[in-house]
Amino acid sequence: MKTNLRRRLLVSGLLVSGLLSGTPSVGAPSAAGRTQWLSTAGQVPEGLSWSEWQSIRAAYEAGRHAFQPTAHGWQGRNPGQLWVTTFDQRGFEARPAHGVWRWGLELHSYGFGDAQHPVGGQPTVHAAGLRLSYQWDETVWEWFVNDP
Repeated sequence: MKTNLRRRLLVSGLLVSGLLSGTPSVGAPSAAGRTQWLSTAGQVPEGLSWSEWQSIRAAYEAGRHAFQPTAHGWQGRNPGQLWVTTFDQRGFEARPAHGVWRWGLELHSYGFGDAQHPVGGQPTVHAAGLRLSYQWDETVWEWFVNDP
């Protein structure tokens, strides 16, 4: 049981490592110790079931869109849009991976007409996977989802 789990973790780690490097083909040791090359998305590495391979691929994709902490807040990369969005506990700013424009928003108050309630201080930040939220007070939560 332990050997089988170690082999699967090794294969999984090598496959994810290959996917992260951006190579179109992924080499991984097969059950016989040979390198096997996967050249299409429909192929499944030897020793893994289709559902195990799909689970590995789903975890990889979720990781590419997950929010990451930075020195000044949080960041979400979106490989499909080629955007990086930063969150600094005031608002957010999106910018392209290669370009000069920037776009962002900050919440200053909420309400209607003359009944505006200013937000002040720093929100409580909650980050989990593809979702990040700012809790300003008991009434107002801002939330952001970074998905494909």
